[in-house]
Amino acid sequence: MEGSNVPLEKVKIDHFVSINRALIQFWDDWESRFSDEENAIKTGFTELDQILNGGLHKSELTVVAGLPSMGKTIFGMNVAHSVSCSKRSVGLISYRNPWLVIGFMALQSHVDSQKIRCCNLSKAEKIKVTKACEELKNIPLWICQPYGLDFSEVVDQMRLMREKNKVEIFVIDSFELMKISKNDNPHSIQVSSSMRSLRLLSRQLDIPIIAISNLKPHGSSRLPSVSKLYGNTAVQADNILLLYRPEYYVANERPGELEVKVVQNTHGPCGWVNLYFNSQYCKLENFQEC
Repeated sequence: MEGSNVPLEKVKIDHFVSINRALIQFWDDWESRFSDEENAIKTGFTELDQILNGGLHKSELTVVAGLPSMGKTIFGMNVAHSVSCSKRSVGLISYRNPWLVIGFMALQSHVDSQKIRCCNLSKAEKIKVTKACEELKNIPLWICQPYGLDFSEVVDQMRLMREKNKVEIFVIDSFELMKISKNDNPHSIQVSSSMRSLRLLSRQLDIPIIAISNLKPHGSSRLPSVSKLYGNTAVQADNILLLYRPEYYVANERPGELEVKVVQNTHGPCGWVNLYFNSQYCKLENFQEC
């Protein structure tokens, strides 16, 4: 095999490092991983945090996807609620649920969200809801319902909230509903471009971002898969979580169960966990705590 014919005295040895230097670099990275795990933002779901090496990490984009009615919005709400209740500031950007505040009231009070919505409360339930509202006033949760804003304007809002209110994590529900662009590029290309921008934003702001998204219907299969994601989301995301509720399709099949599959994980192996889904209270719980 021939070389480049460059005289050896002009060749710089800059692609080789000593084992000593390699060990120093590895040790620094190794110690930072322990620190990163300690500082990770907990989702509130014990087994999921274990798979994700401690929780949600700085500078990472996590995509949470599923077909309609799989519990994506409730998943995002529960993460936002759990994190903000631990006194870490959360920004929740929601295009999907105009009754978001009612959901948080139900989640905090354990009162049926439909009863709250219809103002059909007993005296005891009204006391619980009132108490819940007082408690919710004190958590660092910021809600944005950005109807009419395009993607770049939403990004500007996120930058401002990071600077002004020290937001430590953003949850976007649902990503594909954002006004992405006015150009004529196919929707899949626009989604890919904007997802890439979100990933860069997570690195610039040095915080985790959760992007919730629907999956594309594909044939008769009801099971979630990476192939049903819009655009090349799998390439842009650091972590991908797919949600599935068997009971939605077959009555009494694994009742109350929400399956969360970690199909892409920057920090280690993939896996899955089961959560308990309580639609009345808009609540998800670790199964062992139910």
